[in-house]
Amino acid sequence: MTEEQPIAQQVATRLRQMIESGRWRPGDRLPAERELCDDLSTSRVSLRRALALLVGEGMVRRHDRARAEVLAAQPARPGLERDHLCVLTPIPFASVVDPTNDELINIIAAALHGASQAQLRFTYHHVDAERMADGVAVRALLRPYYGGVLLIGHDHLGSDALQGFASADCPVVAVQTSGAERCPGLHVVERDDGAGMRLALEHLRGLGHQRILHLTYRDALPWVRARATVLAAAGVPTSAPLAMRETTDRSLALARIQRVLDDGATAVIAVNDGLAELVLAAAAQQGRRVPEDLSVVGFDNVALAATLGLTTVAHMSRELGDAAMRLLLDAMAQRAPAQGRHLRIEPRLMVRRSTGRSGGG
Repeated sequence: MTEEQPIAQQVATRLRQMIESGRWRPGDRLPAERELCDDLSTSRVSLRRALALLVGEGMVRRHDRARAEVLAAQPARPGLERDHLCVLTPIPFASVVDPTNDELINIIAAALHGASQAQLRFTYHHVDAERMADGVAVRALLRPYYGGVLLIGHDHLGSDALQGFASADCPVVAVQTSGAERCPGLHVVERDDGAGMRLALEHLRGLGHQRILHLTYRDALPWVRARATVLAAAGVPTSAPLAMRETTDRSLALARIQRVLDDGATAVIAVNDGLAELVLAAAAQQGRRVPEDLSVVGFDNVALAATLGLTTVAHMSRELGDAAMRLLLDAMAQRAPAQGRHLRIEPRLMVRRSTGRSGGG
């Protein structure tokens, strides 16, 4: 136990006593952090850890850039939430229902279906990495969710936080969460990005393409690196990352892509379908025909891909969600091994009209 943990627990005890005494009632907002720090003679770090403990007990709720809200006058009693399934993700729910985010929609849909079939209650909890800085904060966060947790789409959790999930009292399955595969006690379900890139590469090579270019963004997430590793082994270059995350100017993005296409590649593999759509538009502006002059492959198989006739790698996200839900239900029923399982879901190549033989033959 670190020196900071007992202090946080002491601060949490004092806050708990204040709430139980009626100083703040359910629905009230706690004072600002600076005022609480002065009142309790503690640091902001200790205060935030104390609040995380109260969040875990169901007494308060944190709000982004707003004061914490009191939810209950007493901590929730352990064992009352065994029928509660929770999704923890850094992605706001508004982004989940965005039709371009098909992968997450399908994973959540599988979780909802599984929860309904098992007669479990379901909560979608938007929480970022700052709220899960270490194992202490993670265990506090998980306390209300004694049934099971799906940890979906986290890219920036540290090893201490991941170990906190692995040692939690309730079963946790990490889905598409970077670094989870290196945590032995954690159940993990992920897509096989290396296999997806091999499918795209074999398809283009089979069509006679030798000058293939991989286009990606500036950020080098683990799943992007997994694809690049496959390409490097095959001698296929990855372009200098396109610094386009920071621009919403479509014309500027198209100009950047056109400069890359001028290098003479006959085929492009884009990091996702959104970038692939920009490649199609940039090629059209240059007067290059698809697929006669340029073949294009994307990743994700979002709804727009079929409309565009885009050849793309489908991550089989519904199967990903189903596998994660089955593993979680097995763990909740104590049918899954305690040491954690690691499942990889094979992708599928959806061949459409955006790819053809090199040289248009």
